[in-house]
Amino acid sequence: MNISHENIKAFIAYLYKNKTGNEAPENLLASWENLNDEQIGQHLVQMTEKWDWDDDKLQAEITNFLQNTASSESNKGEKVKPEKNLNLDRDLYANKSDVNDDYVYVGHDKFVEKEKAYKKRLGLKISLGVVVLGIIVGLYIYSKYEAYKNLPFLYANTDSIVIRDKDGNDTGKRMGITNADSMNIFSELRQVDDQIYKIPIGNKISESRKLWLPDAIFTDYLFGRDNKAVYVSMNYLTDNDSYVNNQQNVFSELHNYINEMRELDGKERETIVKSIMHSNYSDLHLVISCNNINNTFSSLYIQHLAGGALNIIGRLSDGNYYIFQKNAAGDISPSIPLQFQDETGSRSNFGGEYLFKKGDNRLYNCNRQRTDYQLVKDKNGMASHIEQYVEPYVEENSDNGGWFNNMFH
Repeated sequence: MNISHENIKAFIAYLYKNKTGNEAPENLLASWENLNDEQIGQHLVQMTEKWDWDDDKLQAEITNFLQNTASSESNKGEKVKPEKNLNLDRDLYANKSDVNDDYVYVGHDKFVEKEKAYKKRLGLKISLGVVVLGIIVGLYIYSKYEAYKNLPFLYANTDSIVIRDKDGNDTGKRMGITNADSMNIFSELRQVDDQIYKIPIGNKISESRKLWLPDAIFTDYLFGRDNKAVYVSMNYLTDNDSYVNNQQNVFSELHNYINEMRELDGKERETIVKSIMHSNYSDLHLVISCNNINNTFSSLYIQHLAGGALNIIGRLSDGNYYIFQKNAAGDISPSIPLQFQDETGSRSNFGGEYLFKKGDNRLYNCNRQRTDYQLVKDKNGMASHIEQYVEPYVEENSDNGGWFNNMFH
């Protein structure tokens, strides 16, 4: 075989013409001209393997080319110079990949510049990288969105809970169980995280939870924007939505009476609600007595006992009075009916419509007059039942014999 860098351009032009029917581009020919003999052999082997040529086929084409070249030069009277044989050992080049050619053959009738092929491959790799990166980012955003949707809510367990910013300033908004349809009062807010934040309020520190306002959106959560985040004291929050629903039911009538609701703090409300929830009376609610709007009287009887224990008495919607208790350990008992005990010791559920006055164990009617009923306390000081009030008998003293002489007069 006599193919070398001296005649490789002519040979490639010959092959290109035979394969495509067109003249070979000059830059294609120039890319082969700059190769040494070893590289030429390597390129020819690799290129013709793509065409499914074996050695005999390649050698036949080389022979045809040389014969045509010799014939042409003979006609011109030129002497053909012998060329050194080109090594076409396919095993030698089988695994070589350091081909420094500018053109590669990519089909039966198409040559593509190496630079263009490289750019095309690079473009495909970049496109694939962008797609993979897009998938990763998409999965991340999706996971964050799912986490955002599943952020639990915290619920108000009382009314008029101040909502503050991170510096402890009052935002003017509130959380509460009543009037939650107002623009600035919310019964529930989604929590940002499960951390406890120490928010300064004057000279005190409030252990608070960080919550999202209702107009916060997913991107606020995704990018950690704090302009829609607020802080609420954890003492007035609960994560029990059934508790909130029961609370709204329990105070559905009483919340229309500001004077009555104002007397109840969060712990007292919690005691009433959970006591009813733990009993067989969860479908009942507190009712107002005598449409009371007088601050001196109340529809509820409230006792604060040692160790934080609470004893509360109120009338439910079945017309009977009930006892709601929490002991010093914080355990809340199921509500039980308040009973009336007659002079024989028999007991029955106590109903009717009465008012209580702070510091007084007697019950009052709707005319704010004392009745003959009184609350009786047990040995622990808790009001436990109702009895008929009996005026104590007092003997009159006299100068001539006192109460002993009066017995006989």
